[in-house]
Parts: sequence; structure tokens; C-alpha cells
Amino acid sequence: MAKKAKSIERRRDPKPFKPVKAASRAGSNAGRGFRYQDAVSAWLAVEIWAGKRAPAIVIPEGGDDIELRGAAPSFVQVKSRREHLGNYTEGEIAGHIENLWNRSLGSAPQPEQLELVLEREVAGLSPLEGQPTARSIEGQINARLSKFSGFSDILPRTSIIVATSPQEWAIKRIADRMNCTPVAAQMCFAELLVRVGSLADANGRLVPESYRGLSISDTETSIRDVLAAVDVDAIEHALRDGVCEPIDFLTPLNDRNFYLGVDVEPGHIAAGLVSERPQSRLALVKGIEQRRAALIVGPSGAGKSALMWETANALRHTVRWFRIRRLSAADIPSLRQLIRTFRASEDSPVGFVMDDIGRNGPESWGALIKEATSVPGVVLLGSIREEDLTLIAERARAAEIRADPDDELAQRLWEELRETGMTHWAGWREPWKMSDGLLLEYVHILTRRRRMHELLADQVAARISDPKRSLELDILRSGAWAGAANAEVDASRLARTLSVSDADLSRAFLKACTDLCNRRRHSRAEGKLVDNAAPHVRGVLLLPRVQQCLCENWII
Repeated sequence: MAKKAKSIERRRDPKPFKPVKAASRAGSNAGRGFRYQDAVSAWLAVEIWAGKRAPAIVIPEGGDDIELRGAAPSFVQVKSRREHLGNYTEGEIAGHIENLWNRSLGSAPQPEQLELVLEREVAGLSPLEGQPTARSIEGQINARLSKFSGFSDILPRTSIIVATSPQEWAIKRIADRMNCTPVAAQMCFAELLVRVGSLADANGRLVPESYRGLSISDTETSIRDVLAAVDVDAIEHALRDGVCEPIDFLTPLNDRNFYLGVDVEPGHIAAGLVSERPQSRLALVKGIEQRRAALIVGPSGAGKSALMWETANALRHTVRWFRIRRLSAADIPSLRQLIRTFRASEDSPVGFVMDDIGRNGPESWGALIKEATSVPGVVLLGSIREEDLTLIAERARAAEIRADPDDELAQRLWEELRETGMTHWAGWREPWKMSDGLLLEYVHILTRRRRMHELLADQVAARISDPKRSLELDILRSGAWAGAANAEVDASRLARTLSVSDADLSRAFLKACTDLCNRRRHSRAEGKLVDNAAPHVRGVLLLPRVQQCLCENWII
């Protein structure tokens, strides 16, 4: 009698980024887990290929999530976890290990080694000496597992691995071993992801004796075939020209002034400075899966950039993200070549992120989204202010998600600032109500106990009372109007109009920007005061609150 194939429950969900009907939250979580699982499978294949692990064939969806068949067969169980849920508890890990043990005991033959691979840390566990990714099984975990039958025999064969960034680790390993660029190594990893996904789908319908996997030679062949076919010059054309750049989600950017108002960057996500917004992020992920493009919409100060980078980071295990720095119609061909060379597909998508579209190229968004949606496997993510929505073309092609902060986020921000001693407010509700739902103003109230409007009004009043600062008022008056129209002010023409030298104009401009932001340049004061005095004052974007201050003091 033929043996039965694996239970239908072990089959994988449909691939991400295909147009689908509305899915449940559970379905979204499952899909995300499979994406992380594929990344771990490809990472293990690279580690074995590079000689960092014992030789073995990597079998996705084998006896467990991953099976390693070699001299010492292993079962690997993979657990993904959203950041807002925090680290794993010892009780959760004990439960996962018990499940791993039960599965191994029901297998014939039984594996010699057992591994639990986690996306997040485990509270209370520390790394083993010389093994930064491994965690010791001790404390409450050990105590609970000691009741398991055969504990003394199976525990020494069990290990916990914390793999927070398997894709990035594998790309670095390939680049170092093959002496190739990180971009080329990224393409190699993407090809491995495609192969892992195909093998996992196939194994879900096969009996154990017929499972398929990646051997060392398979990995070697895949990597060398990609490197032989890749046109590095074509890939790097768009990068050299400054059109786009790969996104680094690993290097932390520990900015002590983060909560005082800065442009959010991927490094802030890596440093753990950004409070998560799981509901909004889930809506964006669904928007990308259904339409392959999503826009975060909201007023300045609503946290659009933070939500955008949070979403991109959550999808980083399989999406190869690039940041659009500048874009014009002339740049589309180089992006098209990059997409082709990277072999974008539904199994291994390429993504582009464009922040503050209204300021960085509203006319280019339409061309970009038309190009992206014409190629399977290309996804887009962007942020835009509400007042700039009318400036973009092809608006209907992207899902629009509002960056609406909620009470849960407000409370979490207050708790984080309270823990670090950056606020002395006894509660979060009053300052949240005062902020009118604007995150930047809310944080400003928490950290400085004053509304930003009041602070800016005082700074404007100080200039009115000081005749020596009249030039700053003239600059603010011109900049406020230009900012309202999302326009630029030519510094040289402004200097001639005000009958001052370029040097005097630059000094007054820097003084006004520094004082109004109350910190060094490149700050965000509920808008953007961008220091680029020569040759252009690129939009002294003092949003309506600043303009209101100027109007109330009769200087506009």
C-alpha cells in the first residue's frame, strides 16, 4: 500500500504579493511566517555552502519546517514574531520546544539534532560564549522541560538560535566568499529564495522518501549561475546616478534627539526608537499584497515616514527594497534595467520606497507606478502629505492608508519617554488631547511641556521686538508663503529683493532655522526647515501653525 503524503495542513499558503481577496489577520500572520521561514532556509543553505555548518541537504517543509539531512540529521522549527509583541517569554519557548520534541519523537527515523530558530530574542536568555546567535536553555525553560519524558537524553541535542536578519547575514556571507558586490550577492540570495519556495511547495505534497532539497552543489551552482549572468554595470547605473540605493535595516542609528523631531530613517527602526503601529502596518501590507503599491497619507507630524519604514522593515525578509532618492522621466530606463537585472518575480519581489512624494517628485510617482505595475514582482511604498495628493498621477493604482495615530500608540510613546526620563507628565491623555492627534506635536508637548504653536509664537514675537532681527522676519514671511505652495525660493533673488548680501541672507536664514527648530539643521518642526541656502532656499516649509503665528503678529 502506498504511503500517505504529508497532511494537507502542512501545505503552504499562497505566495505573497499576488492579488487576493481580503484576508484575515491570521492569514496575514501565516504568510509572513512562511516568508521568514524561506529566508531562514536560504540562510542555512548559504551557511552550509560556506562551510560554517556541517554538510547537509536543506529540505524546506521536510520532517519539520526545515529538515537538514546529513551525517547528523536535524529538524529545524522556525518561529516568526511581529515586533510589537516583544521578545518571547520563557514559557512560550518551552512550549515551542515541547512541540519540536513531540514532532521528532513521532518521526522515523528520529533526527539526531533539534533546532528552534526564532526571529526575536528570548527574555532572560543570554548568548552562548563564542556563539552570538545561540541561546542557552536554562531557568524556567529548563525547569518546565525537565518533566518531559526522555528529557535528559533529548535536551543536549536541542539548541535555540536567534536569527533576526537571515537575509542580510546570507548576503554578506555570499559577498565575502565570492568577492562580489552586495548588490550582486543580493541577487544570488533572491534566486535561492525562489528555489526554496518551489521546493517547499513541492514537498508539501510528497512522502518523506521523496522530499527534495538544496545540496551544497545546488547552492554553489545557483550562486555561480547568477553571478555569471548578472550585469553589474547595469545594476549599478541607477545607484551611481543617485536615483536609488539599497536600504540598510541592520545598522542602528542611535539619535539622542530622535524624539525632538528628526526625519525618520531605517537606522532608527534598527535602533528600536520607532514605536510600532501594527494595525496601520497590517493595512499597508494588505494594500501591497492586493495592489502592489501603497501610500501612507496624512498631515505633517503624523508619523508617515516612521510607519513607511516600519512596514518595509517587516517585509524585508524577501522583498529587496531600494530607496528612491530622486526620480525624473529620464531615470525610468535605468530603473527598468535594474528591475530586469534583479529578476523581480512574485516569489522574490523588488520594492521601491519613496518618502515625502510631494517634495521629492510628485510628477514622477505616476511614471514609477505605471512602470512597476507592468512588471510582476515589483512593489511600491510611499508617503505623502494630504495637501500633495492632488499633485500625483495614477493615484487610483495605489492603496491609500491614513497615518492615523491611535490611543494605544500615544500611550506606548508616553511609556517609552517616561522610562528614559524624557517626560515628566504623569499621564498621556492630556498631552495627547492637546496635540490634536499630531505625533510630532504630542512628543514635543511630552518632552518640553509646551505646545509647539506656543513655542513658535514666542520665537516670532522675539523677532518682532528686536529690530536687529528684521531680516529673519522677512525670510520667514517669504518662506512661509513658499512653503504653503510647496515651492522653492531662489536665494540670490531673495537677497536682491531684500537689498542684502548673500552672506547676510545665509546667516539670517541659518539663525532662523536653528532657533525655530531649537536644534541643529535638518530638523523637523512640524514641517521641514531645510538648510540649503546656496544656491536655493529649498522650501522653508513652515507649515500652517508657523504661518498662523506670523499672521497673528501682523507681519504677513
